[in-house]
This record gives sequence, C-alpha cells and structure tokens, in this order.
Amino acid sequence: MYTPSKFKQQELQELRQFVVQNPFAILVAASSNGGDASYLPLIWAEEDGAEFGCLYGPFAKGNRFWKNAHPEQSWLIIFQNAGHYISANFSRFSSK
Repeated sequence: MYTPSKFKQQELQELRQFVVQNPFAILVAASSNGGDASYLPLIWAEEDGAEFGCLYGPFAKGNRFWKNAHPEQSWLIIFQNAGHYISANFSRFSSK
C-alpha cells in the first residue's frame, strides 16, 4: 500500500496507541475465492516471543473469511479513524 513518507508512522508505541483508539480494522487477504475482506474490532496484545505482539479479533461463524483466507500469506490490515470519511453527499457533483 502506498504511503507517502510524510504520513508514514514507524514508531511502534504511536501505532499501538492508534490501534487502541481506533480498534475497528479492515482485513484483506488472498483466499480460495481470489481475495476477501472483513471488518472487525481487533485487540493488539503483548505476547512472549512475538517481536511486535499479536492481533486478536472475533470472527463470527457465518463469516467465511476465516475459512477462506490463506493464513500462511501476509494480510493487509487497515486501521483508520472515523474523521477521514467524506460522504458522496458533500460532492459538488451530487444530485442533491
């Protein structure tokens, strides 16, 4: 994912704080369907032996993401705060 250097955050403590304040994430992974995405809350926990800790979250049984995603491959996990959504209703081209 392209991130301009001006906006790249590499301080682990800053990243953890952001995740704690904004726990809802979009998970994107290669899957048996080609690719899947799921939206769920995650907790970043300290783990012995894990350099960066671990992310934990609840998958519903009906959510096929956990069955279809390939766990041996890297996943993209996107955390964002609610302040960056721009509704299409604010567009100067909106039909309103």
